[in-house]
Amino acid sequence: MDHVTPPFLAALPKLVTPARQVVRRVITRHLLGQAGLQAAEANSCAVPLTQGFGAAANPNVHFRCLVLDGVYRCGADGAPESVEATATTDESLQTVWHEIITRMMKPLMRRGG
Repeated sequence: MDHVTPPFLAALPKLVTPARQVVRRVITRHLLGQAGLQAAEANSCAVPLTQGFGAAANPNVHFRCLVLDGVYRCGADGAPESVEATATTDESLQTVWHEIITRMMKPLMRRGG
């Protein structure tokens, strides 16, 4: 995923950090599942960055995500080791996107949005 754009964030800046956390958690859970591991066994390297403006310096809050194609866990010697995830399909990306949207709706509904 390269470009995640929740359009409501420009109007609700207090939700930027929670939204970024949602994106990271959903992507991490997806990758753990693709690698056949549980959250207690490994972690991902999914880093969502917030960008506040578009190319024309217009307000356009959106995320850019750097995501490795696997997860990492501590090996027997304590050193991190990479665990490759199975290939992501278009269908699974749609599922991830739907989960992100669903989870972002919760804080909006609490705010009366």
